Amino acid sequence: MEKTVIDKPSYDNFETPVLIICYNREAYIEAQLDQIRKVKPVNLFIACDGPRNSLDAVKVKKVRERYLNLIDWECTIQTNFQEINHGCFKGVKGALDWFFTYNKEGIILEDDIIPTIDFFLFMEVMLNTYRENNNVFCISGCNLGYTTPDSIFTSKIMNMWGWATWSDRFFEVDFNILSWKKVSNKRWFLYKKLRSTIFDFDWNWIDYWISIFNDAVENERYTTWDYQLIYNQIVSGKLTVFPGVNLVRNLGFDEDATHTKNEQHTAYNLKTHKLNWPIQIPVKLNPNIDFYETVLKERWAYYKRPNWKYYIGQIIKNCFNY
Repeated sequence: MEKTVIDKPSYDNFETPVLIICYNREAYIEAQLDQIRKVKPVNLFIACDGPRNSLDAVKVKKVRERYLNLIDWECTIQTNFQEINHGCFKGVKGALDWFFTYNKEGIILEDDIIPTIDFFLFMEVMLNTYRENNNVFCISGCNLGYTTPDSIFTSKIMNMWGWATWSDRFFEVDFNILSWKKVSNKRWFLYKKLRSTIFDFDWNWIDYWISIFNDAVENERYTTWDYQLIYNQIVSGKLTVFPGVNLVRNLGFDEDATHTKNEQHTAYNLKTHKLNWPIQIPVKLNPNIDFYETVLKERWAYYKRPNWKYYIGQIIKNCFNY
């Protein structure tokens, strides 16, 4: 397979904009900034939603102050500190809207994400490499511990624990996923988008996503922002580029987390590794089915494909019903 070789870039003057999305968790700030400080990005953006109540206000104030006090390298800092609480969905979406209004591309880190130096270099190189390739939706730095000899691989579903994208692709996203309401046969629609092969009849996986997307459009108090990104990626058929080794740790599996509260999660505090520079980029991008089936489904979605006995049972059941 024909590949392009890219040498390790310098990070003496790291110009790719970085957005930090924080709220009320102070515990991980120092560890995160210790890593960011190694590349000293010159364009730093910090977004923080407003407090939910008076007790929260104290925590939020401390978080904002701690970030600003610990950033000790020469850089331009822009802040978007909200006075009222907009919630997880509107708060994060508003932060992203703000960031990409000022930047054509950039890196996004939530406050519990601990990146490596290679994470930043990989993001910068991939943003440059696929800037004009509209078939790539984003770059993800956390590969959920997947191991491959390849420098990069791609998937039809992103991971948002340390990621980057371009403003033109971000602003294509419909966060209300209005088109989902117009889909008449949702199972068949997602089957064509999510199947690994033409003979892949994992209907439970399809139903898993139908439930999520239905909830997103029907629940007025829906609190997530990431599933909307995934929906738009699935519909568009665009790919996410992952590194061949994991470059990010997510420490936010605790009681203060909004969604990832389970410290027994297989993706909690994953080991990170160094990239083997120079990296080799394939000319043609094809989704990695092994990652999709064995890692993204099982480690991230907590979904396990039924074995062959289940499918035989379903066939027999359908025959009798018929």
